[in-house]
Amino acid sequence: MKQKQIQTNFLRVETKYILDRATLARVEAEMHAYLIPDDYATSTISNVYFDNDDFQMIQDSIARRGGREKLRMRTYAAEPTRDSQVFLEIKKKSEDVGFKYRLVSNLTSVVNYIEKGLTDQTISDERVKTEVELLQERYAGLKPKMVISYDRYSMKGSEDKKVRVTVDSNIRFREIRLDFRSPRLSSLGRRYGDYGNQGFRGISSVDV
Repeated sequence: MKQKQIQTNFLRVETKYILDRATLARVEAEMHAYLIPDDYATSTISNVYFDNDDFQMIQDSIARRGGREKLRMRTYAAEPTRDSQVFLEIKKKSEDVGFKYRLVSNLTSVVNYIEKGLTDQTISDERVKTEVELLQERYAGLKPKMVISYDRYSMKGSEDKKVRVTVDSNIRFREIRLDFRSPRLSSLGRRYGDYGNQGFRGISSVDV
């Protein structure tokens, strides 16, 4: 089996869109000649986002204050367990350039670190720890506040492999039972409007 190399630092210029199915089909047809499936093209991604009870971090991000940071725990496991591999990630932006720093850990270690300040051998990346400490100084009381999950199809440039396009669909979220191992997430469409039937998806064009 091919071993996937784990990247821990990212620098990207990216643009995101919300498209209906008809528009997405036209875009995919036009891009077909320039893109090929990524090495790991299909995946289910689940994220736990950390914030405080006032949701100050996401409000600052929406208002484009500070570095527009987001702090999350992410897994690519379709059926996550306590021992599943997870990533602790910090995303931030400067102008139109996005940065992401992450470390590899497990669910229990990440939550213990964010909520209790406890570290183990998996919480060792100094850049990530510094970024987390800065966020904890600005946003007191960080804790899991929302789970968001979606299915992703990833492509890359057929000639320029630094170009990536991802299509996210079947977006789901939960504000209770903030654990990857809880039952299936509720549908975003059922909560905020029947987007699912209209085929709304996100597509992200990324230059690395």
